[in-house]
Order: sequence, then C-alpha cells, then structure tokens
Amino acid sequence: MRVPALLALFFSVVGFWCAADLLPAQGTAVGSGKQEVGYVKAISGRRVEVGLLGSVMVEPGSILSVVQYGEEIARLEVVRAGGGSLVCRLVSMRESAWPRVLDAVCLPFDSSREPEGFRPAEELSVGEEEPREDEVRDGEVVPRAHWTYGALSKLALSGNLPNIPAWWFHGQQILTREDVKRLLRSVTPPGEGTSAELAYRVLLTEYGDTQGQLPPPKKKIGSGSYRKLRVLSDETESGWQFLSRRDMWFSLGRGSYGLAVVTNQHREWQGVSRGFHPVDSLLVRTRWLGCDWEFGKTYLKWGPSYTSGLILSDEAQGLPLGRVTGKLKLGRFFGNWDLDQFVAGFREGGGNRYLVGRRLQRGFGDRFSFGISETMKLNKAPNPTCLFLPILLYQRIFESDNNDLNAFVGLDARYDAGRYETYAELVIDDITAPRGFRQGRVTQKIGYTVGFRRKGLMWGGTDIRAEFTSIDRETYLHRNPEVSYYRQGRMLGHRLGPNGRSFILRADRRIGSKCELIGTYYREWPRDPGPPSSTRVDFLKVTAVWELSRRSSVSVGLGPVGVRKPDGSVSRSLGVEFVVDYGR
Repeated sequence: MRVPALLALFFSVVGFWCAADLLPAQGTAVGSGKQEVGYVKAISGRRVEVGLLGSVMVEPGSILSVVQYGEEIARLEVVRAGGGSLVCRLVSMRESAWPRVLDAVCLPFDSSREPEGFRPAEELSVGEEEPREDEVRDGEVVPRAHWTYGALSKLALSGNLPNIPAWWFHGQQILTREDVKRLLRSVTPPGEGTSAELAYRVLLTEYGDTQGQLPPPKKKIGSGSYRKLRVLSDETESGWQFLSRRDMWFSLGRGSYGLAVVTNQHREWQGVSRGFHPVDSLLVRTRWLGCDWEFGKTYLKWGPSYTSGLILSDEAQGLPLGRVTGKLKLGRFFGNWDLDQFVAGFREGGGNRYLVGRRLQRGFGDRFSFGISETMKLNKAPNPTCLFLPILLYQRIFESDNNDLNAFVGLDARYDAGRYETYAELVIDDITAPRGFRQGRVTQKIGYTVGFRRKGLMWGGTDIRAEFTSIDRETYLHRNPEVSYYRQGRMLGHRLGPNGRSFILRADRRIGSKCELIGTYYREWPRDPGPPSSTRVDFLKVTAVWELSRRSSVSVGLGPVGVRKPDGSVSRSLGVEFVVDYGR
C-alpha cells in the first residue's frame, strides 16, 4: 500500500474513532447557583440536541434551561435520553435572545412558573415540533458563489447576526448547510420593511422548514453589496484586484422570490475571470405541490467535501437549470429521503450540452447521514424518462454505445458528533462491472475524499479541518471530448481534475472580538506519473483578519508558495496578500 493510501486510511480510522463524543468533565454551577448538566450540541428547528456532562442522569419529560452569560434565555423539554446525550424540544424562549451551539444547559431556575418575557417557541422560530429519526444533519458545503453568502452578509451588516462579522461571508469562510441553519437560529428578527428582512425570508425558504407558510414581506425589493481591494504577489499572480458583489432579492408573492447576483469575484475564487458572466446568478424560487422549485442560473455543489465536490462542484460558472427539491417517502422500511434533482443546458464548443443530476440523502439517527448521487453529461437533449429512470438504467436502454453520454455515480457518508465530524466521498466514473453484465475489464476511473473536522477546540475558539483527495488518471475524461466532464474548460467535478491528489490542513482561531487567525497548508501532486498533467500549487499561509467596524475589515496573509509545472520544473516564492473589505 502506498503512502498516500496509508494517509487516507489513517484519516478515516482516526476520524471515525475520534467522532465518539468525548465529553468534558462534570460541570459546575452556572449563573444563579444552578447545576450545569450539559451543553447545546446542535439545533434544528425546535429540535435541540444536548450533550451531557459526566454521569448526569436526566429523565424524559424533564424541563431544562438554556443559559447565556448567566441568564436563562430558553426552556427545553427532554424527549429522549441515552448515549450521553439528550434530544429535546424547544418549549419557550426570550424574544430578544436565541439559543446557540455550546450554550450551557442547566436545571431550571424556577420550574414552577414561566420566566417573564418568555414566549412559546412556535411563535418565534421555524421548524419541526417533534424530533425526526430520518432528519439529515446536512454537511453539504455551500458553493462559494452561492447567493446564501450575500444574504448572510446583509444580516451581519444590519446587526441581526450578533457577534458574527460580515467578512465571514465575503470569501474568507466556506460554510456547510448545517452551519447556515445554526446561524439562522441565532438571528435576531430583522425589522419589517427592510432589505435584511427580505434576505432573511429568502434564507428561510432554503434552509428553514417554512412549507411556504410565511406571509409576504412588506418590502418587495432589497439588496446588499460589498467591495474588496486585493493586493497580492506570489508565483501564480501579482498585482491588484478590485472585487465587488451585489445581491438583489425580489418578493414575488407568498413563498416565491427572485434572486440576482452580479460579481467579478471569480478572479479570487477560481483565479480567472474569463468565461464567467458578471450576472453570476439569476433565478426564481417558489413552492408548489409540496416541493421547492428553482428556475434560472445558479451554483450547485453536492457532498461534504470542503475543497471541492467530486461529482458536482462550483469550479465552473453557474448552471442554467430547472431544479426541484423535496421529500421522497419510500415507506416505513426505507424511510424518508431528501430529493434534489435538476436538468441543465448550456452552449459549449459550438453545440448544446446537457447535464442531468439526482441526489438522495437521509439521516440515520442523530449523527450519521448518507447520500447517493448520479449525474450525466450529454451532447444531445435527453428524453423525459431521465426524470424518473436511474441514470445507469437510462444509459443502458437509450445510450448503449456510450458515445453521447458520460455517467457518474457518487456516494458520501458523514458522522457528526457535535464537536467532531468525519466524512468520506466517492465518485465512480467507470469500474469493471460484475460478470453478469458482460462488459469485460475497463480502466478504473474513480476519485475519493476523506476528511475530519474538530470544532470548538481550545476553549471553543478554534476550528480545525483536514482533508485528503485522490483522483484516478482518466476520471472525468471520455473518448468523445464533447461529453468529458468540463464546461468551457472548467471542471464540473473536483477542481483537481484527472490524475491528481491533494491535502489541506486548515485552522481558524478567533482571538477576542475583533481578530481572527487563519492558517492553511495545501499541497497538490499527480497521482500517477505521465499525462494528463497540469500545473500544481503548494502553499503555506497564515492570515490575520482585523474587524475595523461592522462594515469593514482588513487582512494580511503571508507564506511560501510553490508551483510545479507539467514539465517538472518547480518555482518558489514568498506569497503576500493584503485585502481591504467594505460592505453595505
């Protein structure tokens, strides 16, 4: 077994071993002398998961208090206990404060009466009232260019995300869908008739369980924007960049919204601006027949991988598509699955190309989730059966010669124990089928990612993530170049492309209320010698970010950068990056 394979195995074993919930020691008194029994591990709607401290015993039906800065801000009712944790239902809370992950949980200050200023939770939050066994702890990474970041930036700039800086959402942080849901639980409701309220409503349609029941906002058009001046010097690029982004939201009636994003920030994310239209996203969202529908141009990324998705990523520009998401109910035995399906079309190489994708995801218990995805790129329009036939079956029936279609299957799994998270992702382009399929031996074309994340390290202020990816030599490629997994020269799959390996180690440390340190080590190298070969970049960078005000920040990054070219030559330099960020 080669060293990179041993490294991948090491991260898988260590990740799943550490994912066992390593709880802190027995808690001490909090606030007014009441005993601390645990801490908030996760929040989803009115479902709250609590990690117990030491050998504390709490019975179902008990009432507990959530405490912030020594003050009781919410009441919980225990629904289920076991395995060192509790599943609770949020009963009531103070209108001006919202529970957050890692908040202290203790015995109630006075269980005989409701505290003054408390209101029933169903009047103040959106979500399921009872816990669901098949609820997904959603670890999918939100694409960097997605409209979500612009809406969160508006909430932070408006002061509706307490203690969260706006620059987080300007490219410095990549969030998972679960991260966004947790942030939304800490939002103080924006004032009526403001752009922040409109941004909040749009976020709830994507990440909340509104079921289209929210009344239309008073403000029909809202916007938010930010600008960045970026000065850099390293082996890949030198000079300055003026980057800007404007997000706009439109209310189209109950549960229906329009969104538009205009930006040139691809120069920072993908290193290029060529091939990217300044109107980066333009779509309409609505709810119909119990499902959420999207029509227009937007970004999709499937799977929990941090650096880039294996089966679908945001490396190429946004896809013009029709998309539907909802619940697929497969009975008592198979359970309920989250369904995400789309059909996209675009011009490439003088002809029309089509991309069809389908993803199913389901939670098993409170911590484990599993997803299966399939996509296919075609050089001719698919027939309507692609909307319900599995893609491999569609290929076998309608495209048996394989010249007009390139199909992929992806599998991913994630285990989230609150402070610890481990995940793995696999994409299959081509493998040797079992004997009954009579296909003979084929070249293996797969890719895989394994990763581990530790949250709340060192007094809760540090987040560490490690991830390893390996992709075979011919993965994503096809004998017919028209259906190779590219869009205008940019990968639809992982940014590495064929014949690549990468490793990233990143640590974020919050220092006080105004400063954050980010350390990143990243390395790329070929999986096998020989073609296809491309330029690979290695770097080690330490970035310090200072928040000057709610609207502005400045950051400085420094570290060595190495570039390995296809001819084998290597050049190294000291990379410097200076960024001024201003939002409004």
